[in-house]
Amino acid sequence: MPELRRRERLWLLVSALLLTLALLLRQFVSYSVVTESAFFVVQYVIYYGILIGWAVSVKYRVIRRSIARYLIFMVAAMCVWMLIQIIQKRMVNSGSDYDRVLSYANMVPLIFMTLFSYMATLGMGQARIGRTSSILIFCLAVILSLMALLNDYHHLLYRYLPEGAGTGREYYFGPLRHIIYVWNIFFIALTLYGIFRRCNIPTIRRRIWIPVLIMCFLLIYGITYGIQPFILALNVRLIEKHQAVSISLIMLWECCFQLGLVPTNTGYEKLFQVSSVRAEIEDNSGQTVHVTSGFIPVVEDKRKAALKDTVMVTENLRLRATQIRGGNVFWEDDLTQIRSTQSRLIEDRRILYERIDLLEAENRTNANQIQTNEQNRVYDRITAAVRPELAQIQKLAANPLNDRNQLVRISVLGVYIKRFANMMLLADQNEFIDAGELVLSVQESIRYLQLGQFFCRVNGVLQGPAEAEGLMKMYQVLEWVMEAQFDSLQALLVDMSQEENRLQMQITCEPALVTDHIPSLSGMGNLLDLQIHTEDDVTMILLTLARGGEIW
Repeated sequence: MPELRRRERLWLLVSALLLTLALLLRQFVSYSVVTESAFFVVQYVIYYGILIGWAVSVKYRVIRRSIARYLIFMVAAMCVWMLIQIIQKRMVNSGSDYDRVLSYANMVPLIFMTLFSYMATLGMGQARIGRTSSILIFCLAVILSLMALLNDYHHLLYRYLPEGAGTGREYYFGPLRHIIYVWNIFFIALTLYGIFRRCNIPTIRRRIWIPVLIMCFLLIYGITYGIQPFILALNVRLIEKHQAVSISLIMLWECCFQLGLVPTNTGYEKLFQVSSVRAEIEDNSGQTVHVTSGFIPVVEDKRKAALKDTVMVTENLRLRATQIRGGNVFWEDDLTQIRSTQSRLIEDRRILYERIDLLEAENRTNANQIQTNEQNRVYDRITAAVRPELAQIQKLAANPLNDRNQLVRISVLGVYIKRFANMMLLADQNEFIDAGELVLSVQESIRYLQLGQFFCRVNGVLQGPAEAEGLMKMYQVLEWVMEAQFDSLQALLVDMSQEENRLQMQITCEPALVTDHIPSLSGMGNLLDLQIHTEDDVTMILLTLARGGEIW
């Protein structure tokens, strides 16, 4: 890249010499009629050469397309402005209608030139203006341009005086001309502000005075524009306004390129000196132009293959390439750390899967343990609930089983234990169970009780959901009656019925029984109601369970 930097500086030096030559040639345009046209042509050839050459360099140097696009538009406006000046000064008569129209047209490129310069500064940083704002600004520029071109209808740009007015002047400047000049000063100031604001690098900020100095020169030129011939003791001005504005803006942006405010396609020698990336740039002939210290040379076959697709030079070294203007760029990726990371990730994933399997097995064990504990809890509750009946069976079984009623009593107790345990299991899963469970339990208990030659009968059917605790309490009362009257029981009738919002079970037994030790109904509140009535050696027990039946 040193060669390219020297070439860039050489072009800058040549441009400065050509600009100086153009300024000197301007002083001779009025000294010789023979050489006037030749000097004029050479002068503008130099200016056009500088403008077009700089625009071409912008296209190749500037990386950000938005900046390059607006700068090229700015140069195009400068070229149009100079072309209008050439036509007005050399091809039309002064004071003619064409001269007047060209004076109006002079304003159009001036309006857009400074606007394009400001729009280019927006691409230097992260700041952006909205699409709507851009459209409004360009619409305003178009409106100003149209008003300038249509000056003959409103005379806001120039107001021409009739012949013989006696003022010695042909026209006066209108308010539109001052508006256009304010427009240009405003956008030039915004350009400077945008450049200064986006200069965040301290080493560059210390040299930001250079673009400011250029704009100060342009300001001084504008102030002294009318008196330059007298100050410099020359017959003509040192440089015309369209030339001064154009060259000043170009110098301003070139300073931004050289200071590094605008990303350019230069300075690779410094980048490759400090970069840790393994890269190489070669020209179209295959000669190396730039190479970093870490780049490993690769054989030609693999370099050609890398231009088409990624190539693995070694197991841990990957070569990639792409074509650029004037050559190719190659860069190498060291995959050692990536592969090491991948290996660690694979190992971590294997360990993680093993831990997941252990956690799943532990969860299954815990779930089984919880299920077992829950089952044990339920079975413990059942055992506690039927412990008196189990003790009674054990006591009865300890005696010789010769009595038929003794076997019937054991069978009735066994049925009660079985049915009551079943109802408790159902109640553990749901607060409400089918009332038919009570019917089946009562029927089975009565059926075994009938084996003892007792007069027993069950009437009625219950159905639909009912409170599980209430149904179990009703069954407990029946079992207590059978157990209390077993030795003296003559008859036992159970009548079951249901109404809209309650279930009823009436137990009628003969002879009458003592009800002092009837099972407690505590905890049932108003859900289960117990009524006992004894008459003529017959006891009637009426159990009413609220909230039962089909409505639930």
